[in-house]
Amino acid sequence: MRTIFTAGKPLIGICFGHQVIAHALGGYAAKFDGGWGIGTMQVKVVGAADWMPSNTSHLDLIHVHQDQVISLPPHAIRLAESDFCKNAAFAIGKQVFSIQGHLEFTPAYTNALINIREDRIGKYRAATARTSLKNPHDGRTVGGWILDFFAAHDGAS
Repeated sequence: MRTIFTAGKPLIGICFGHQVIAHALGGYAAKFDGGWGIGTMQVKVVGAADWMPSNTSHLDLIHVHQDQVISLPPHAIRLAESDFCKNAAFAIGKQVFSIQGHLEFTPAYTNALINIREDRIGKYRAATARTSLKNPHDGRTVGGWILDFFAAHDGAS
């Protein structure tokens, strides 16, 4: 990661990739004391990168994680946060975009993961997560952001 970053190449991180990028570039990620972040969860958009649209106040994204970014790397700006996940998304210039939620997961896939891990998640949290998956999520919106991120990076090269 550091080599790619030093070379000026773009980096995208999703969930574990979000955590790995933060750690590799000087931040810190660890298991969260609050337990599992699972199901469709809302994050508040609190910052903006040049490549982001300015009309988004929040995102509803599917989450499946126990670890999260505790502190951001130097020069990172926080893009999104929630009460559960302080550093839900961040950017470093036009080179890094990283997000905890899963834009690529579907409710059906997430429900299957919940079924497999219910004994570790706990019955109550699993039931709450299943209910949340009935809500729409903004995975396509974030997918558009990723396209905009790469377009902005190409323009910066």
